[in-house]
Amino acid sequence: MRKRVTLLFLMLVMMCLLAVPVFADPQVSDGWDASSKRYYQNGELYTGQKKLDGKWYLFQNGKMKKGFQKILYKG
Repeated sequence: MRKRVTLLFLMLVMMCLLAVPVFADPQVSDGWDASSKRYYQNGELYTGQKKLDGKWYLFQNGKMKKGFQKILYKG
């Protein structure tokens, strides 16, 4: 009986480990990550304003903001 409980417990643990998704974050050094539409600079998600190909963009945690955005001047 004890072997059966131990075996069932181990099977439950293995099922839980297999059910947890593992995400490998691809290392992007600079530029757009086409799969997630995020912008990286120096390997990190970019936050703030950036001029790319003559156009201004606003990023928050790497994601480009859409539409008109009110930007407070801090200077």
